[in-house]
Amino acid sequence: MQRVYARASADEAEQSFVDPDTGERVSMRPSVWELMLHDRRVAAAASPGDTSSQRESEIPAPDAVPEEAASGTAGVTGPRERAGAGRRTLWIGLTAGVLIGALAVTAVEAVDRAIIDAQPPTPAPTAMLETVFNSLAYPTANPGDSVVLGYVRESFRRLASDIVSDDDVQIYAAIRNDGAYCLVSVVKDVRAVSECATAEELAERGLRMEKTATRVGDAELLTLTVDWETNGMITWHVDTASFEGDVGPVTP
Repeated sequence: MQRVYARASADEAEQSFVDPDTGERVSMRPSVWELMLHDRRVAAAASPGDTSSQRESEIPAPDAVPEEAASGTAGVTGPRERAGAGRRTLWIGLTAGVLIGALAVTAVEAVDRAIIDAQPPTPAPTAMLETVFNSLAYPTANPGDSVVLGYVRESFRRLASDIVSDDDVQIYAAIRNDGAYCLVSVVKDVRAVSECATAEELAERGLRMEKTATRVGDAELLTLTVDWETNGMITWHVDTASFEGDVGPVTP
């Protein structure tokens, strides 16, 4: 390029030009002027600043996908792709763990249900209560207004009478106004002792009532104990140091 301009400039006359970079007026042959401008353009294109800009333009954007990856021909997985694959693996592992845990809980619940189903049914509290309140063996009774106060009058059932003749002890089963089930002892038409429990408590641990009494011609105190068992059976017995004791079932 320089040799071509050098040969052409031999026959040219010098002319006046204004330097575009400095603004100064210079005098030189036209071919030399053009060669100088060409050299400046080449130098500007190869300057370090332009090289940096070119390198920045060549760096792909963070979200850009290389052509090889887009076409599926990439042979090496990049760091971003490896991180994404790791996160997917982690989520898959967590999901699988939750699923396995849920299946395990379901299996345990199924086993528990099977065990419960295999057990003999527990009698409902009302079943054992019906033995007393719906049975002809225990007739209804009206022990008097002073006794039934606070109880459902129609609920009184006579379980036993004149257990200890000197005191004329009467034993009743009755339902209190709040729904509790009770054993009530009555002595000479006066309510003496009562013990109550809910249907659930009665079915779980039963009910016991104790009362002191005496026999004809014997001043020694006796202990009368009445038990309402969880199976609905009601029994009573009398204990004393000098008396062998009477034991009698109150249910048929």
